[in-house]
Amino acid sequence: MIIHRDALRALPLLAVAFSVSTFFPATALAGATVEMTDECPPIEDRSDEDCTKIGSYEEFRELIQTNKPEGELVLCPFDVQLSPDDKATWIKTDLHLICQQMGKCTLRDGDYHLKVHGSNQVTVQGFNFVGASHSAFRVWEKTQNVQKVCHCSFERYVHWTSTRAAFRYLFLYFVPTFCIYLLLVASYDSIDLT
Repeated sequence: MIIHRDALRALPLLAVAFSVSTFFPATALAGATVEMTDECPPIEDRSDEDCTKIGSYEEFRELIQTNKPEGELVLCPFDVQLSPDDKATWIKTDLHLICQQMGKCTLRDGDYHLKVHGSNQVTVQGFNFVGASHSAFRVWEKTQNVQKVCHCSFERYVHWTSTRAAFRYLFLYFVPTFCIYLLLVASYDSIDLT
């Protein structure tokens, strides 16, 4: 087998492609299989509707997790900050959680924002999830129904495990491969491995 210099030039690109696909998966939605469909409810003008006001993350968590509302729940626009000590809000009922104004209900920072548990069906619509360090929306692995995340945005999501793994991969695989590549290209026009 003969490997030509042109083929050797592709090794670093292949290593980068492999490392990106392996260590930077779309992990904003972690846990069970989450089916993303086009069956989201349409965006409706809800400016005239009554909405529930949220002043802090504790109020949000108490409303969703402790009061366990079912059906449709419209929240007034809010922007709350989670501390590293705040626990995720578990949704354990059939719930359609709607922001009155699309994109104006924001949960910031913290480890996790929302977790779905049980055999319930949840739709979250119009939320903005910013800076979760682990997972903004996690579906418990034993949840069997389709969960819907509609018209939501995920910003500045940082998962330290993925980042650390990518750096480890970069220095343990990509850098040595690139060094070998440079040595081979500088030394040979082609290599005969037979």
